Amino acid sequence: MKENKITLEKLAIMIKTGFDGTATKQEVTAGFEGVDKKFGELEYRLDRIENLIIRGQENRIEKLEDNMRLVKTKLDIR
Repeated sequence: MKENKITLEKLAIMIKTGFDGTATKQEVTAGFEGVDKKFGELEYRLDRIENLIIRGQENRIEKLEDNMRLVKTKLDIR
């Protein structure tokens, strides 16, 4: 069986070569900043949609209450 002898220098070069393709901490942080920005935009849009829906429901409820008042008035119900 052939014995492979690796010097510390060769091992260091192999490890460095392996890490050359990995992202730096700054690159990872920059990537997450982009994701955070997108989530912020998404949250803003969802809040707007939620407010539109709530406003629409409030308007419908007010109209129903007005109609009930009208019916009660016509039927002389208190």
